[in-house]
Amino acid sequence: MRIRLLGDRTELGGAVVEELLRRGNEIVEANPEVIINVARQTENSLLHDGWAWKGAGARIPAQVAQLLELARREPPRLIVDASYGFFYGDKVGATEDSPRTAPAGNHRFEAALAAEDAIRNSALPVCTMRLGYGYGPRYEDLKRYRTSFRVLRPYYPGPGLPASWIHHDDAATAIIAAAERGTAGEVFNVADDVPVSLRDFIDHFGRHELHRFIYHLPDWSAKFLGGQIRKEQVALLRQRTTMDTSAFRERFEWKPRYASYREGLAQTCGAWAKPRDPRIN
Repeated sequence: MRIRLLGDRTELGGAVVEELLRRGNEIVEANPEVIINVARQTENSLLHDGWAWKGAGARIPAQVAQLLELARREPPRLIVDASYGFFYGDKVGATEDSPRTAPAGNHRFEAALAAEDAIRNSALPVCTMRLGYGYGPRYEDLKRYRTSFRVLRPYYPGPGLPASWIHHDDAATAIIAAAERGTAGEVFNVADDVPVSLRDFIDHFGRHELHRFIYHLPDWSAKFLGGQIRKEQVALLRQRTTMDTSAFRERFEWKPRYASYREGLAQTCGAWAKPRDPRIN
């Protein structure tokens, strides 16, 4: 396929590039068969402290405008748009038909929700992918946790509510499966098999992969951490969002390579020990 990739410099974008090239696809700047848009995935992680959302209220509409202009100028067969699973709010087992909401009424989340709607309602051929929270070897925020644990720095885990996650290599294979065989108007949830709270995710990472003692900040401390943790992080940590992903799995006969965060974190730490290909972001 001839693919135009928007968001190739994001951490997920690097995984998509690697998988596209592995499968023999051509990444192009003009006249694509399919546009893959992962530009909004910069913010799609519970691993950061919320600062990735700074400026998103202006940045996200600009990204949408770029995508729509590109697709109208050179119409593709399909647009695969990577969006957010957390739009389902405080919901267990959300399906693609579950109501969506912008968490806590935050204007940056509202911009992200409006972006998904604008793309889906554009009359362009769009397949929407609502992803769980992302992670993997490329995520700089996960490396920052590693660094902080070396100096025994505590972290803020929130109240310990579970959410759906996905390793970025699995997200890449899912996105490319949709690019190859998806059709306009489809919407899919994509995540691994095991919802987990940030607390359990990071504790497993620190204790079992890094072999470090891990210290938590209590949930009530959030009110005193305004200079360190943004309200976007707190809002996401205080909602329980898990998704039913059966529709995508059945439609594409897909399953994650890393069934849970345990396998995914083991792969992540193993990848850090290997030299990386400098051609891959």
